[in-house]
Amino acid sequence: MEYESETLKRGYTTAPRNQNEGSNMAKREDRISELPVHIIHQILCRTDLGVEEAARSCMLSKTWYYCWTSRPNLIFYQFDMTLENYVKLVDQSLRFHVEQNLHLEQFILRYRDPEVDFHVDTWIELAVKLNVTELGIHRLGLTSYNLPDVIYDAKKLTTLQLSRCNFEFDKRFSWLESLSLNHVHISDAQLQRVINRCPSVRTLRLQCCEGISKCHIFGLVHLKYFDASYCKLHSVIVQAPYLQCFRYTEPTEQGNLHPCEIAILDGYSTLQTLELTGATITDQQFRDVSYKFPNISELNLRLCYNLKNIEIQSEKLKKFTLFELKSLEKLTIQAPNLLEFDFHGSKMPVTYMDTSSLESARLILIIFCRQVVYIIFVLNLCITC
Repeated sequence: MEYESETLKRGYTTAPRNQNEGSNMAKREDRISELPVHIIHQILCRTDLGVEEAARSCMLSKTWYYCWTSRPNLIFYQFDMTLENYVKLVDQSLRFHVEQNLHLEQFILRYRDPEVDFHVDTWIELAVKLNVTELGIHRLGLTSYNLPDVIYDAKKLTTLQLSRCNFEFDKRFSWLESLSLNHVHISDAQLQRVINRCPSVRTLRLQCCEGISKCHIFGLVHLKYFDASYCKLHSVIVQAPYLQCFRYTEPTEQGNLHPCEIAILDGYSTLQTLELTGATITDQQFRDVSYKFPNISELNLRLCYNLKNIEIQSEKLKKFTLFELKSLEKLTIQAPNLLEFDFHGSKMPVTYMDTSSLESARLILIIFCRQVVYIIFVLNLCITC
């Protein structure tokens, strides 16, 4: 732990000025030392501290220092750290866990130097030996990292996050519950193979992926959360009987929508959150969705330019957001249990809205003047205040 020790030395250099101060510091140290190890682990994992700041806090007590080195959540962001120090820190932390036969829950890497790739294979192998349950490899830059085959030996792995990684799922990941792919080049056939070999997945995220044109999901009976963002897909079809959340995001290009067929073929009684950004959904398609999924409690529609007439009749809807629906001409909301309403646009075409249970509303109206100057009116209402 050479690097961490150096960090700690830099963090605390002031000695007690008198005997009483030293005694008080000792008492404070005793109180901190009395905290259970798992509580200190939670503090270190949940506080928003960088590597150096968290390590510096270990000067509080010997118990705290031990907890820092033995924490089950190893998260390493390189940021401005030099290559040498970053490699040394990850190496020493992992090898300490191996030597002490410690449990490892989370191992997350986010790095920018391509030279780190040479060490990642060894780190993943060590993490697998420690029965890691959540693994994240986030490579920054233009090139990709090749995921090693040792990943298939991670029998305890339930969560996998990959950014700019090449991989081939040649074996079944029957224990994997959450899969996130970011800036990954993957073909339609590869994606289908991934879906087939991860039957227990409950969460699937595809963000900024290239190479795929369609995402057709059948057979993932445990799927609850689905997110496809910035992938320029031509069709998204999801059949999942217990689906709770569906998110689709595709930015507009010069005001034009990217055409994509969206179909949710199951989860009629379980879907609670629906978010569509840049979708080509029409008025009739939206009416069909409202009818088929009566239990939606959170609805978010953004940049859906084909929507002109929105009619909502729902007793379950609690949060409703509309953002820049520039073709919208008529809006009717009959939702007696609606609590939050957010609107952002150039006009407010509300024909009818039941506000009996509304607790908060945020209205942002934009008026363009001469196509250049614009004035923004912002209205925040807290109904219950």
